[in-house]
Amino acid sequence: MQIEILASRGETVTSLEFPEPGRMRVIVQMGAPKEHVKDLLQHGLKPEALTGLLKLWSDSEHPKDFEEKGRSLLIFGSEAPEGIKFEILATRGETTPAIEFPEAGRIRLIVQMGTPAEKLQAACEPALTPAVLDHVIRLWADPEHARQFEEMGRNLLIRDCA
Repeated sequence: MQIEILASRGETVTSLEFPEPGRMRVIVQMGAPKEHVKDLLQHGLKPEALTGLLKLWSDSEHPKDFEEKGRSLLIFGSEAPEGIKFEILATRGETTPAIEFPEAGRIRLIVQMGTPAEKLQAACEPALTPAVLDHVIRLWADPEHARQFEEMGRNLLIRDCA
C-alpha cells in the first residue's frame, strides 16, 4: 500500500482518505508528536499500516518526498475494538472515502451516500483491522444493525445505538 501524509497547518482532525485502491492518505496536524498520532490510529489500523505511517511521519532516515499543497505539506513514501465509538458521515455529492479519528477511541467514516458496501470494503480493507472493517461495513450496510441517524445539513450521521 502506498502511504501519503498530508501535514496541515493549524488545528486538524487526524483522518485517513482512500483516494484510490492501494493508496492511503493520512491527514495530520503539522508538528504532531509521533505518540499522539499513534494513540489516535492504533485501534483502527492494521499494525503494518500503522508502522509504515509512523516511519513516514517521524523517521528521518525513511526515504520520502514532499509536495506543498497550499497551507499543507504532502509527504509520501512507498509501501510499507472494543471500547471504540463508530460513526459514519454519509455525504451527498462526490466524496473520497475517508476515516477521521476526532479523538482517541472514536472513528468516523466519511462516505458518499449510496456507496455499495463492496466498494467501501475494497477501499478500506488494506488499512483497517478486520474487526474495525467488519464493524464499519455492518454499520453502513446491515439493516439489522442497531444504529441511530442524525441529519446534518445535506449529510446524514449514522452512529451505533448506545
